[in-house]
Amino acid sequence: MLISKISLNGLFISSQLSMTTISTYEGCTILKESLTIAAVQTPLRSESIAPLEAARVAERMMRDAAKEVNELRGTSSNENQNQIDLFILPELAPLGYSEYTFSEFLMSSTMSDIDLLVQIQKDIESVFVKVARDLNAFVSYGAVTIKSDYDDIKQRIDDVNIDHAFKISQVVLNPEGEQLSRYDKIHLCNYGDCAETRFFNPGTIDNICSFKCREFNVGIIICADIRDPMLCRSLAGSKHNVDLILQPAAFSRDLSFRTWKSFAETRAVENSVYFCGINYSGENYGESIFIRPWVDEENEPKILGIDSSVLIGKVERNYLDKIRNEMPFHKRLLNK
Repeated sequence: MLISKISLNGLFISSQLSMTTISTYEGCTILKESLTIAAVQTPLRSESIAPLEAARVAERMMRDAAKEVNELRGTSSNENQNQIDLFILPELAPLGYSEYTFSEFLMSSTMSDIDLLVQIQKDIESVFVKVARDLNAFVSYGAVTIKSDYDDIKQRIDDVNIDHAFKISQVVLNPEGEQLSRYDKIHLCNYGDCAETRFFNPGTIDNICSFKCREFNVGIIICADIRDPMLCRSLAGSKHNVDLILQPAAFSRDLSFRTWKSFAETRAVENSVYFCGINYSGENYGESIFIRPWVDEENEPKILGIDSSVLIGKVERNYLDKIRNEMPFHKRLLNK
C-alpha cells in the first residue's frame, strides 16, 4: 500500500512504498538546472545474507525510489524516464562493514579466496551496471580494492601480506555502466567500534578525485575522512571545484556518532557545497543526511531515521551561485 504525506508548501515529501521510504527535500523552488540524488540507506549485510543478495536488496530500493519519485512528480513510471541522476550506497555496501565480513574475505592467505572476492565483486558490479543502464543514472557503491595489481599478487603470493593488501573504496558507474571513478579511503578509523588498520591500508592524497555528474562536479570522501577539513577544502578548491560532496559511511552509534552531523554541516557551510552523508539502516546506524550550502533556521538539514530508506536531495545551481556570491567562503577557496 502506498502512503504519502505532502506538506502544503511542497518542500518536504515523505512517502512509503512497500519496505522503502522516500524522503525528499527540494528547497524553495524547482529549478531546471539541478541534480537529483538518492542516498540509499540500505541494511547492513548479515552473516545469513550473501553479498549478491545484499546487492539485489539495494537494487530493489533504487528501482522503487525511481518509480515513486516519478509518481510523486506526476511523470511516467517508465524506468527510462527516471528523474534521479545519482544513487549512492554506504561505505563498503553491499559487501558489508563488519568483523564477520572482514574476517571472511580479507584474512585468508590463499589465492583461491582472493579469486572468490574478485568474483563476488564482479557479480555485484554486474547488478549495478544494469541498474545504471536501466535507470540512465550514475551509481556509486562500496568495494574492496586489492592494493597491488591482481596478477602481481599471484606472482608474489608467498611474499605478500594478504591481511593488509586491501583498501576501502567507493566506485562510481556512469549511466552506460562504465566505471567513471574510484576513490580509496585515506583516513582509516581506529577508534570507537572501528579497527580498520587490522584489515586495510589507507589511500593516498594523490587519490583525491571528483567526477562530472550531468552539469555538476561531485567529490567523494569516506566516513572518517570527514574529520580532515583540508580534504574537503581540496575538493572544493580550484582544482576540483565540486558542487556536492558525498560521504558514504558506516557510522555506528559509538563515541563518534554524536559529532558526525556537526562535522557534516561544517564541511557544507565552510566550503559552500551541498553535502550528503549516507549510512546503513538499523538501530545502531541510520540518520543519513542531506545538507544545503548554507544552514540556518530556514535551511535545516534533512535527516532519515533508522529504517531502510532512501533520502532524495536536489542540488540547485541557482542556490549554489546565490550562496557563493553572498558568502565569502567559496571566494576564499578560489583566491578571488
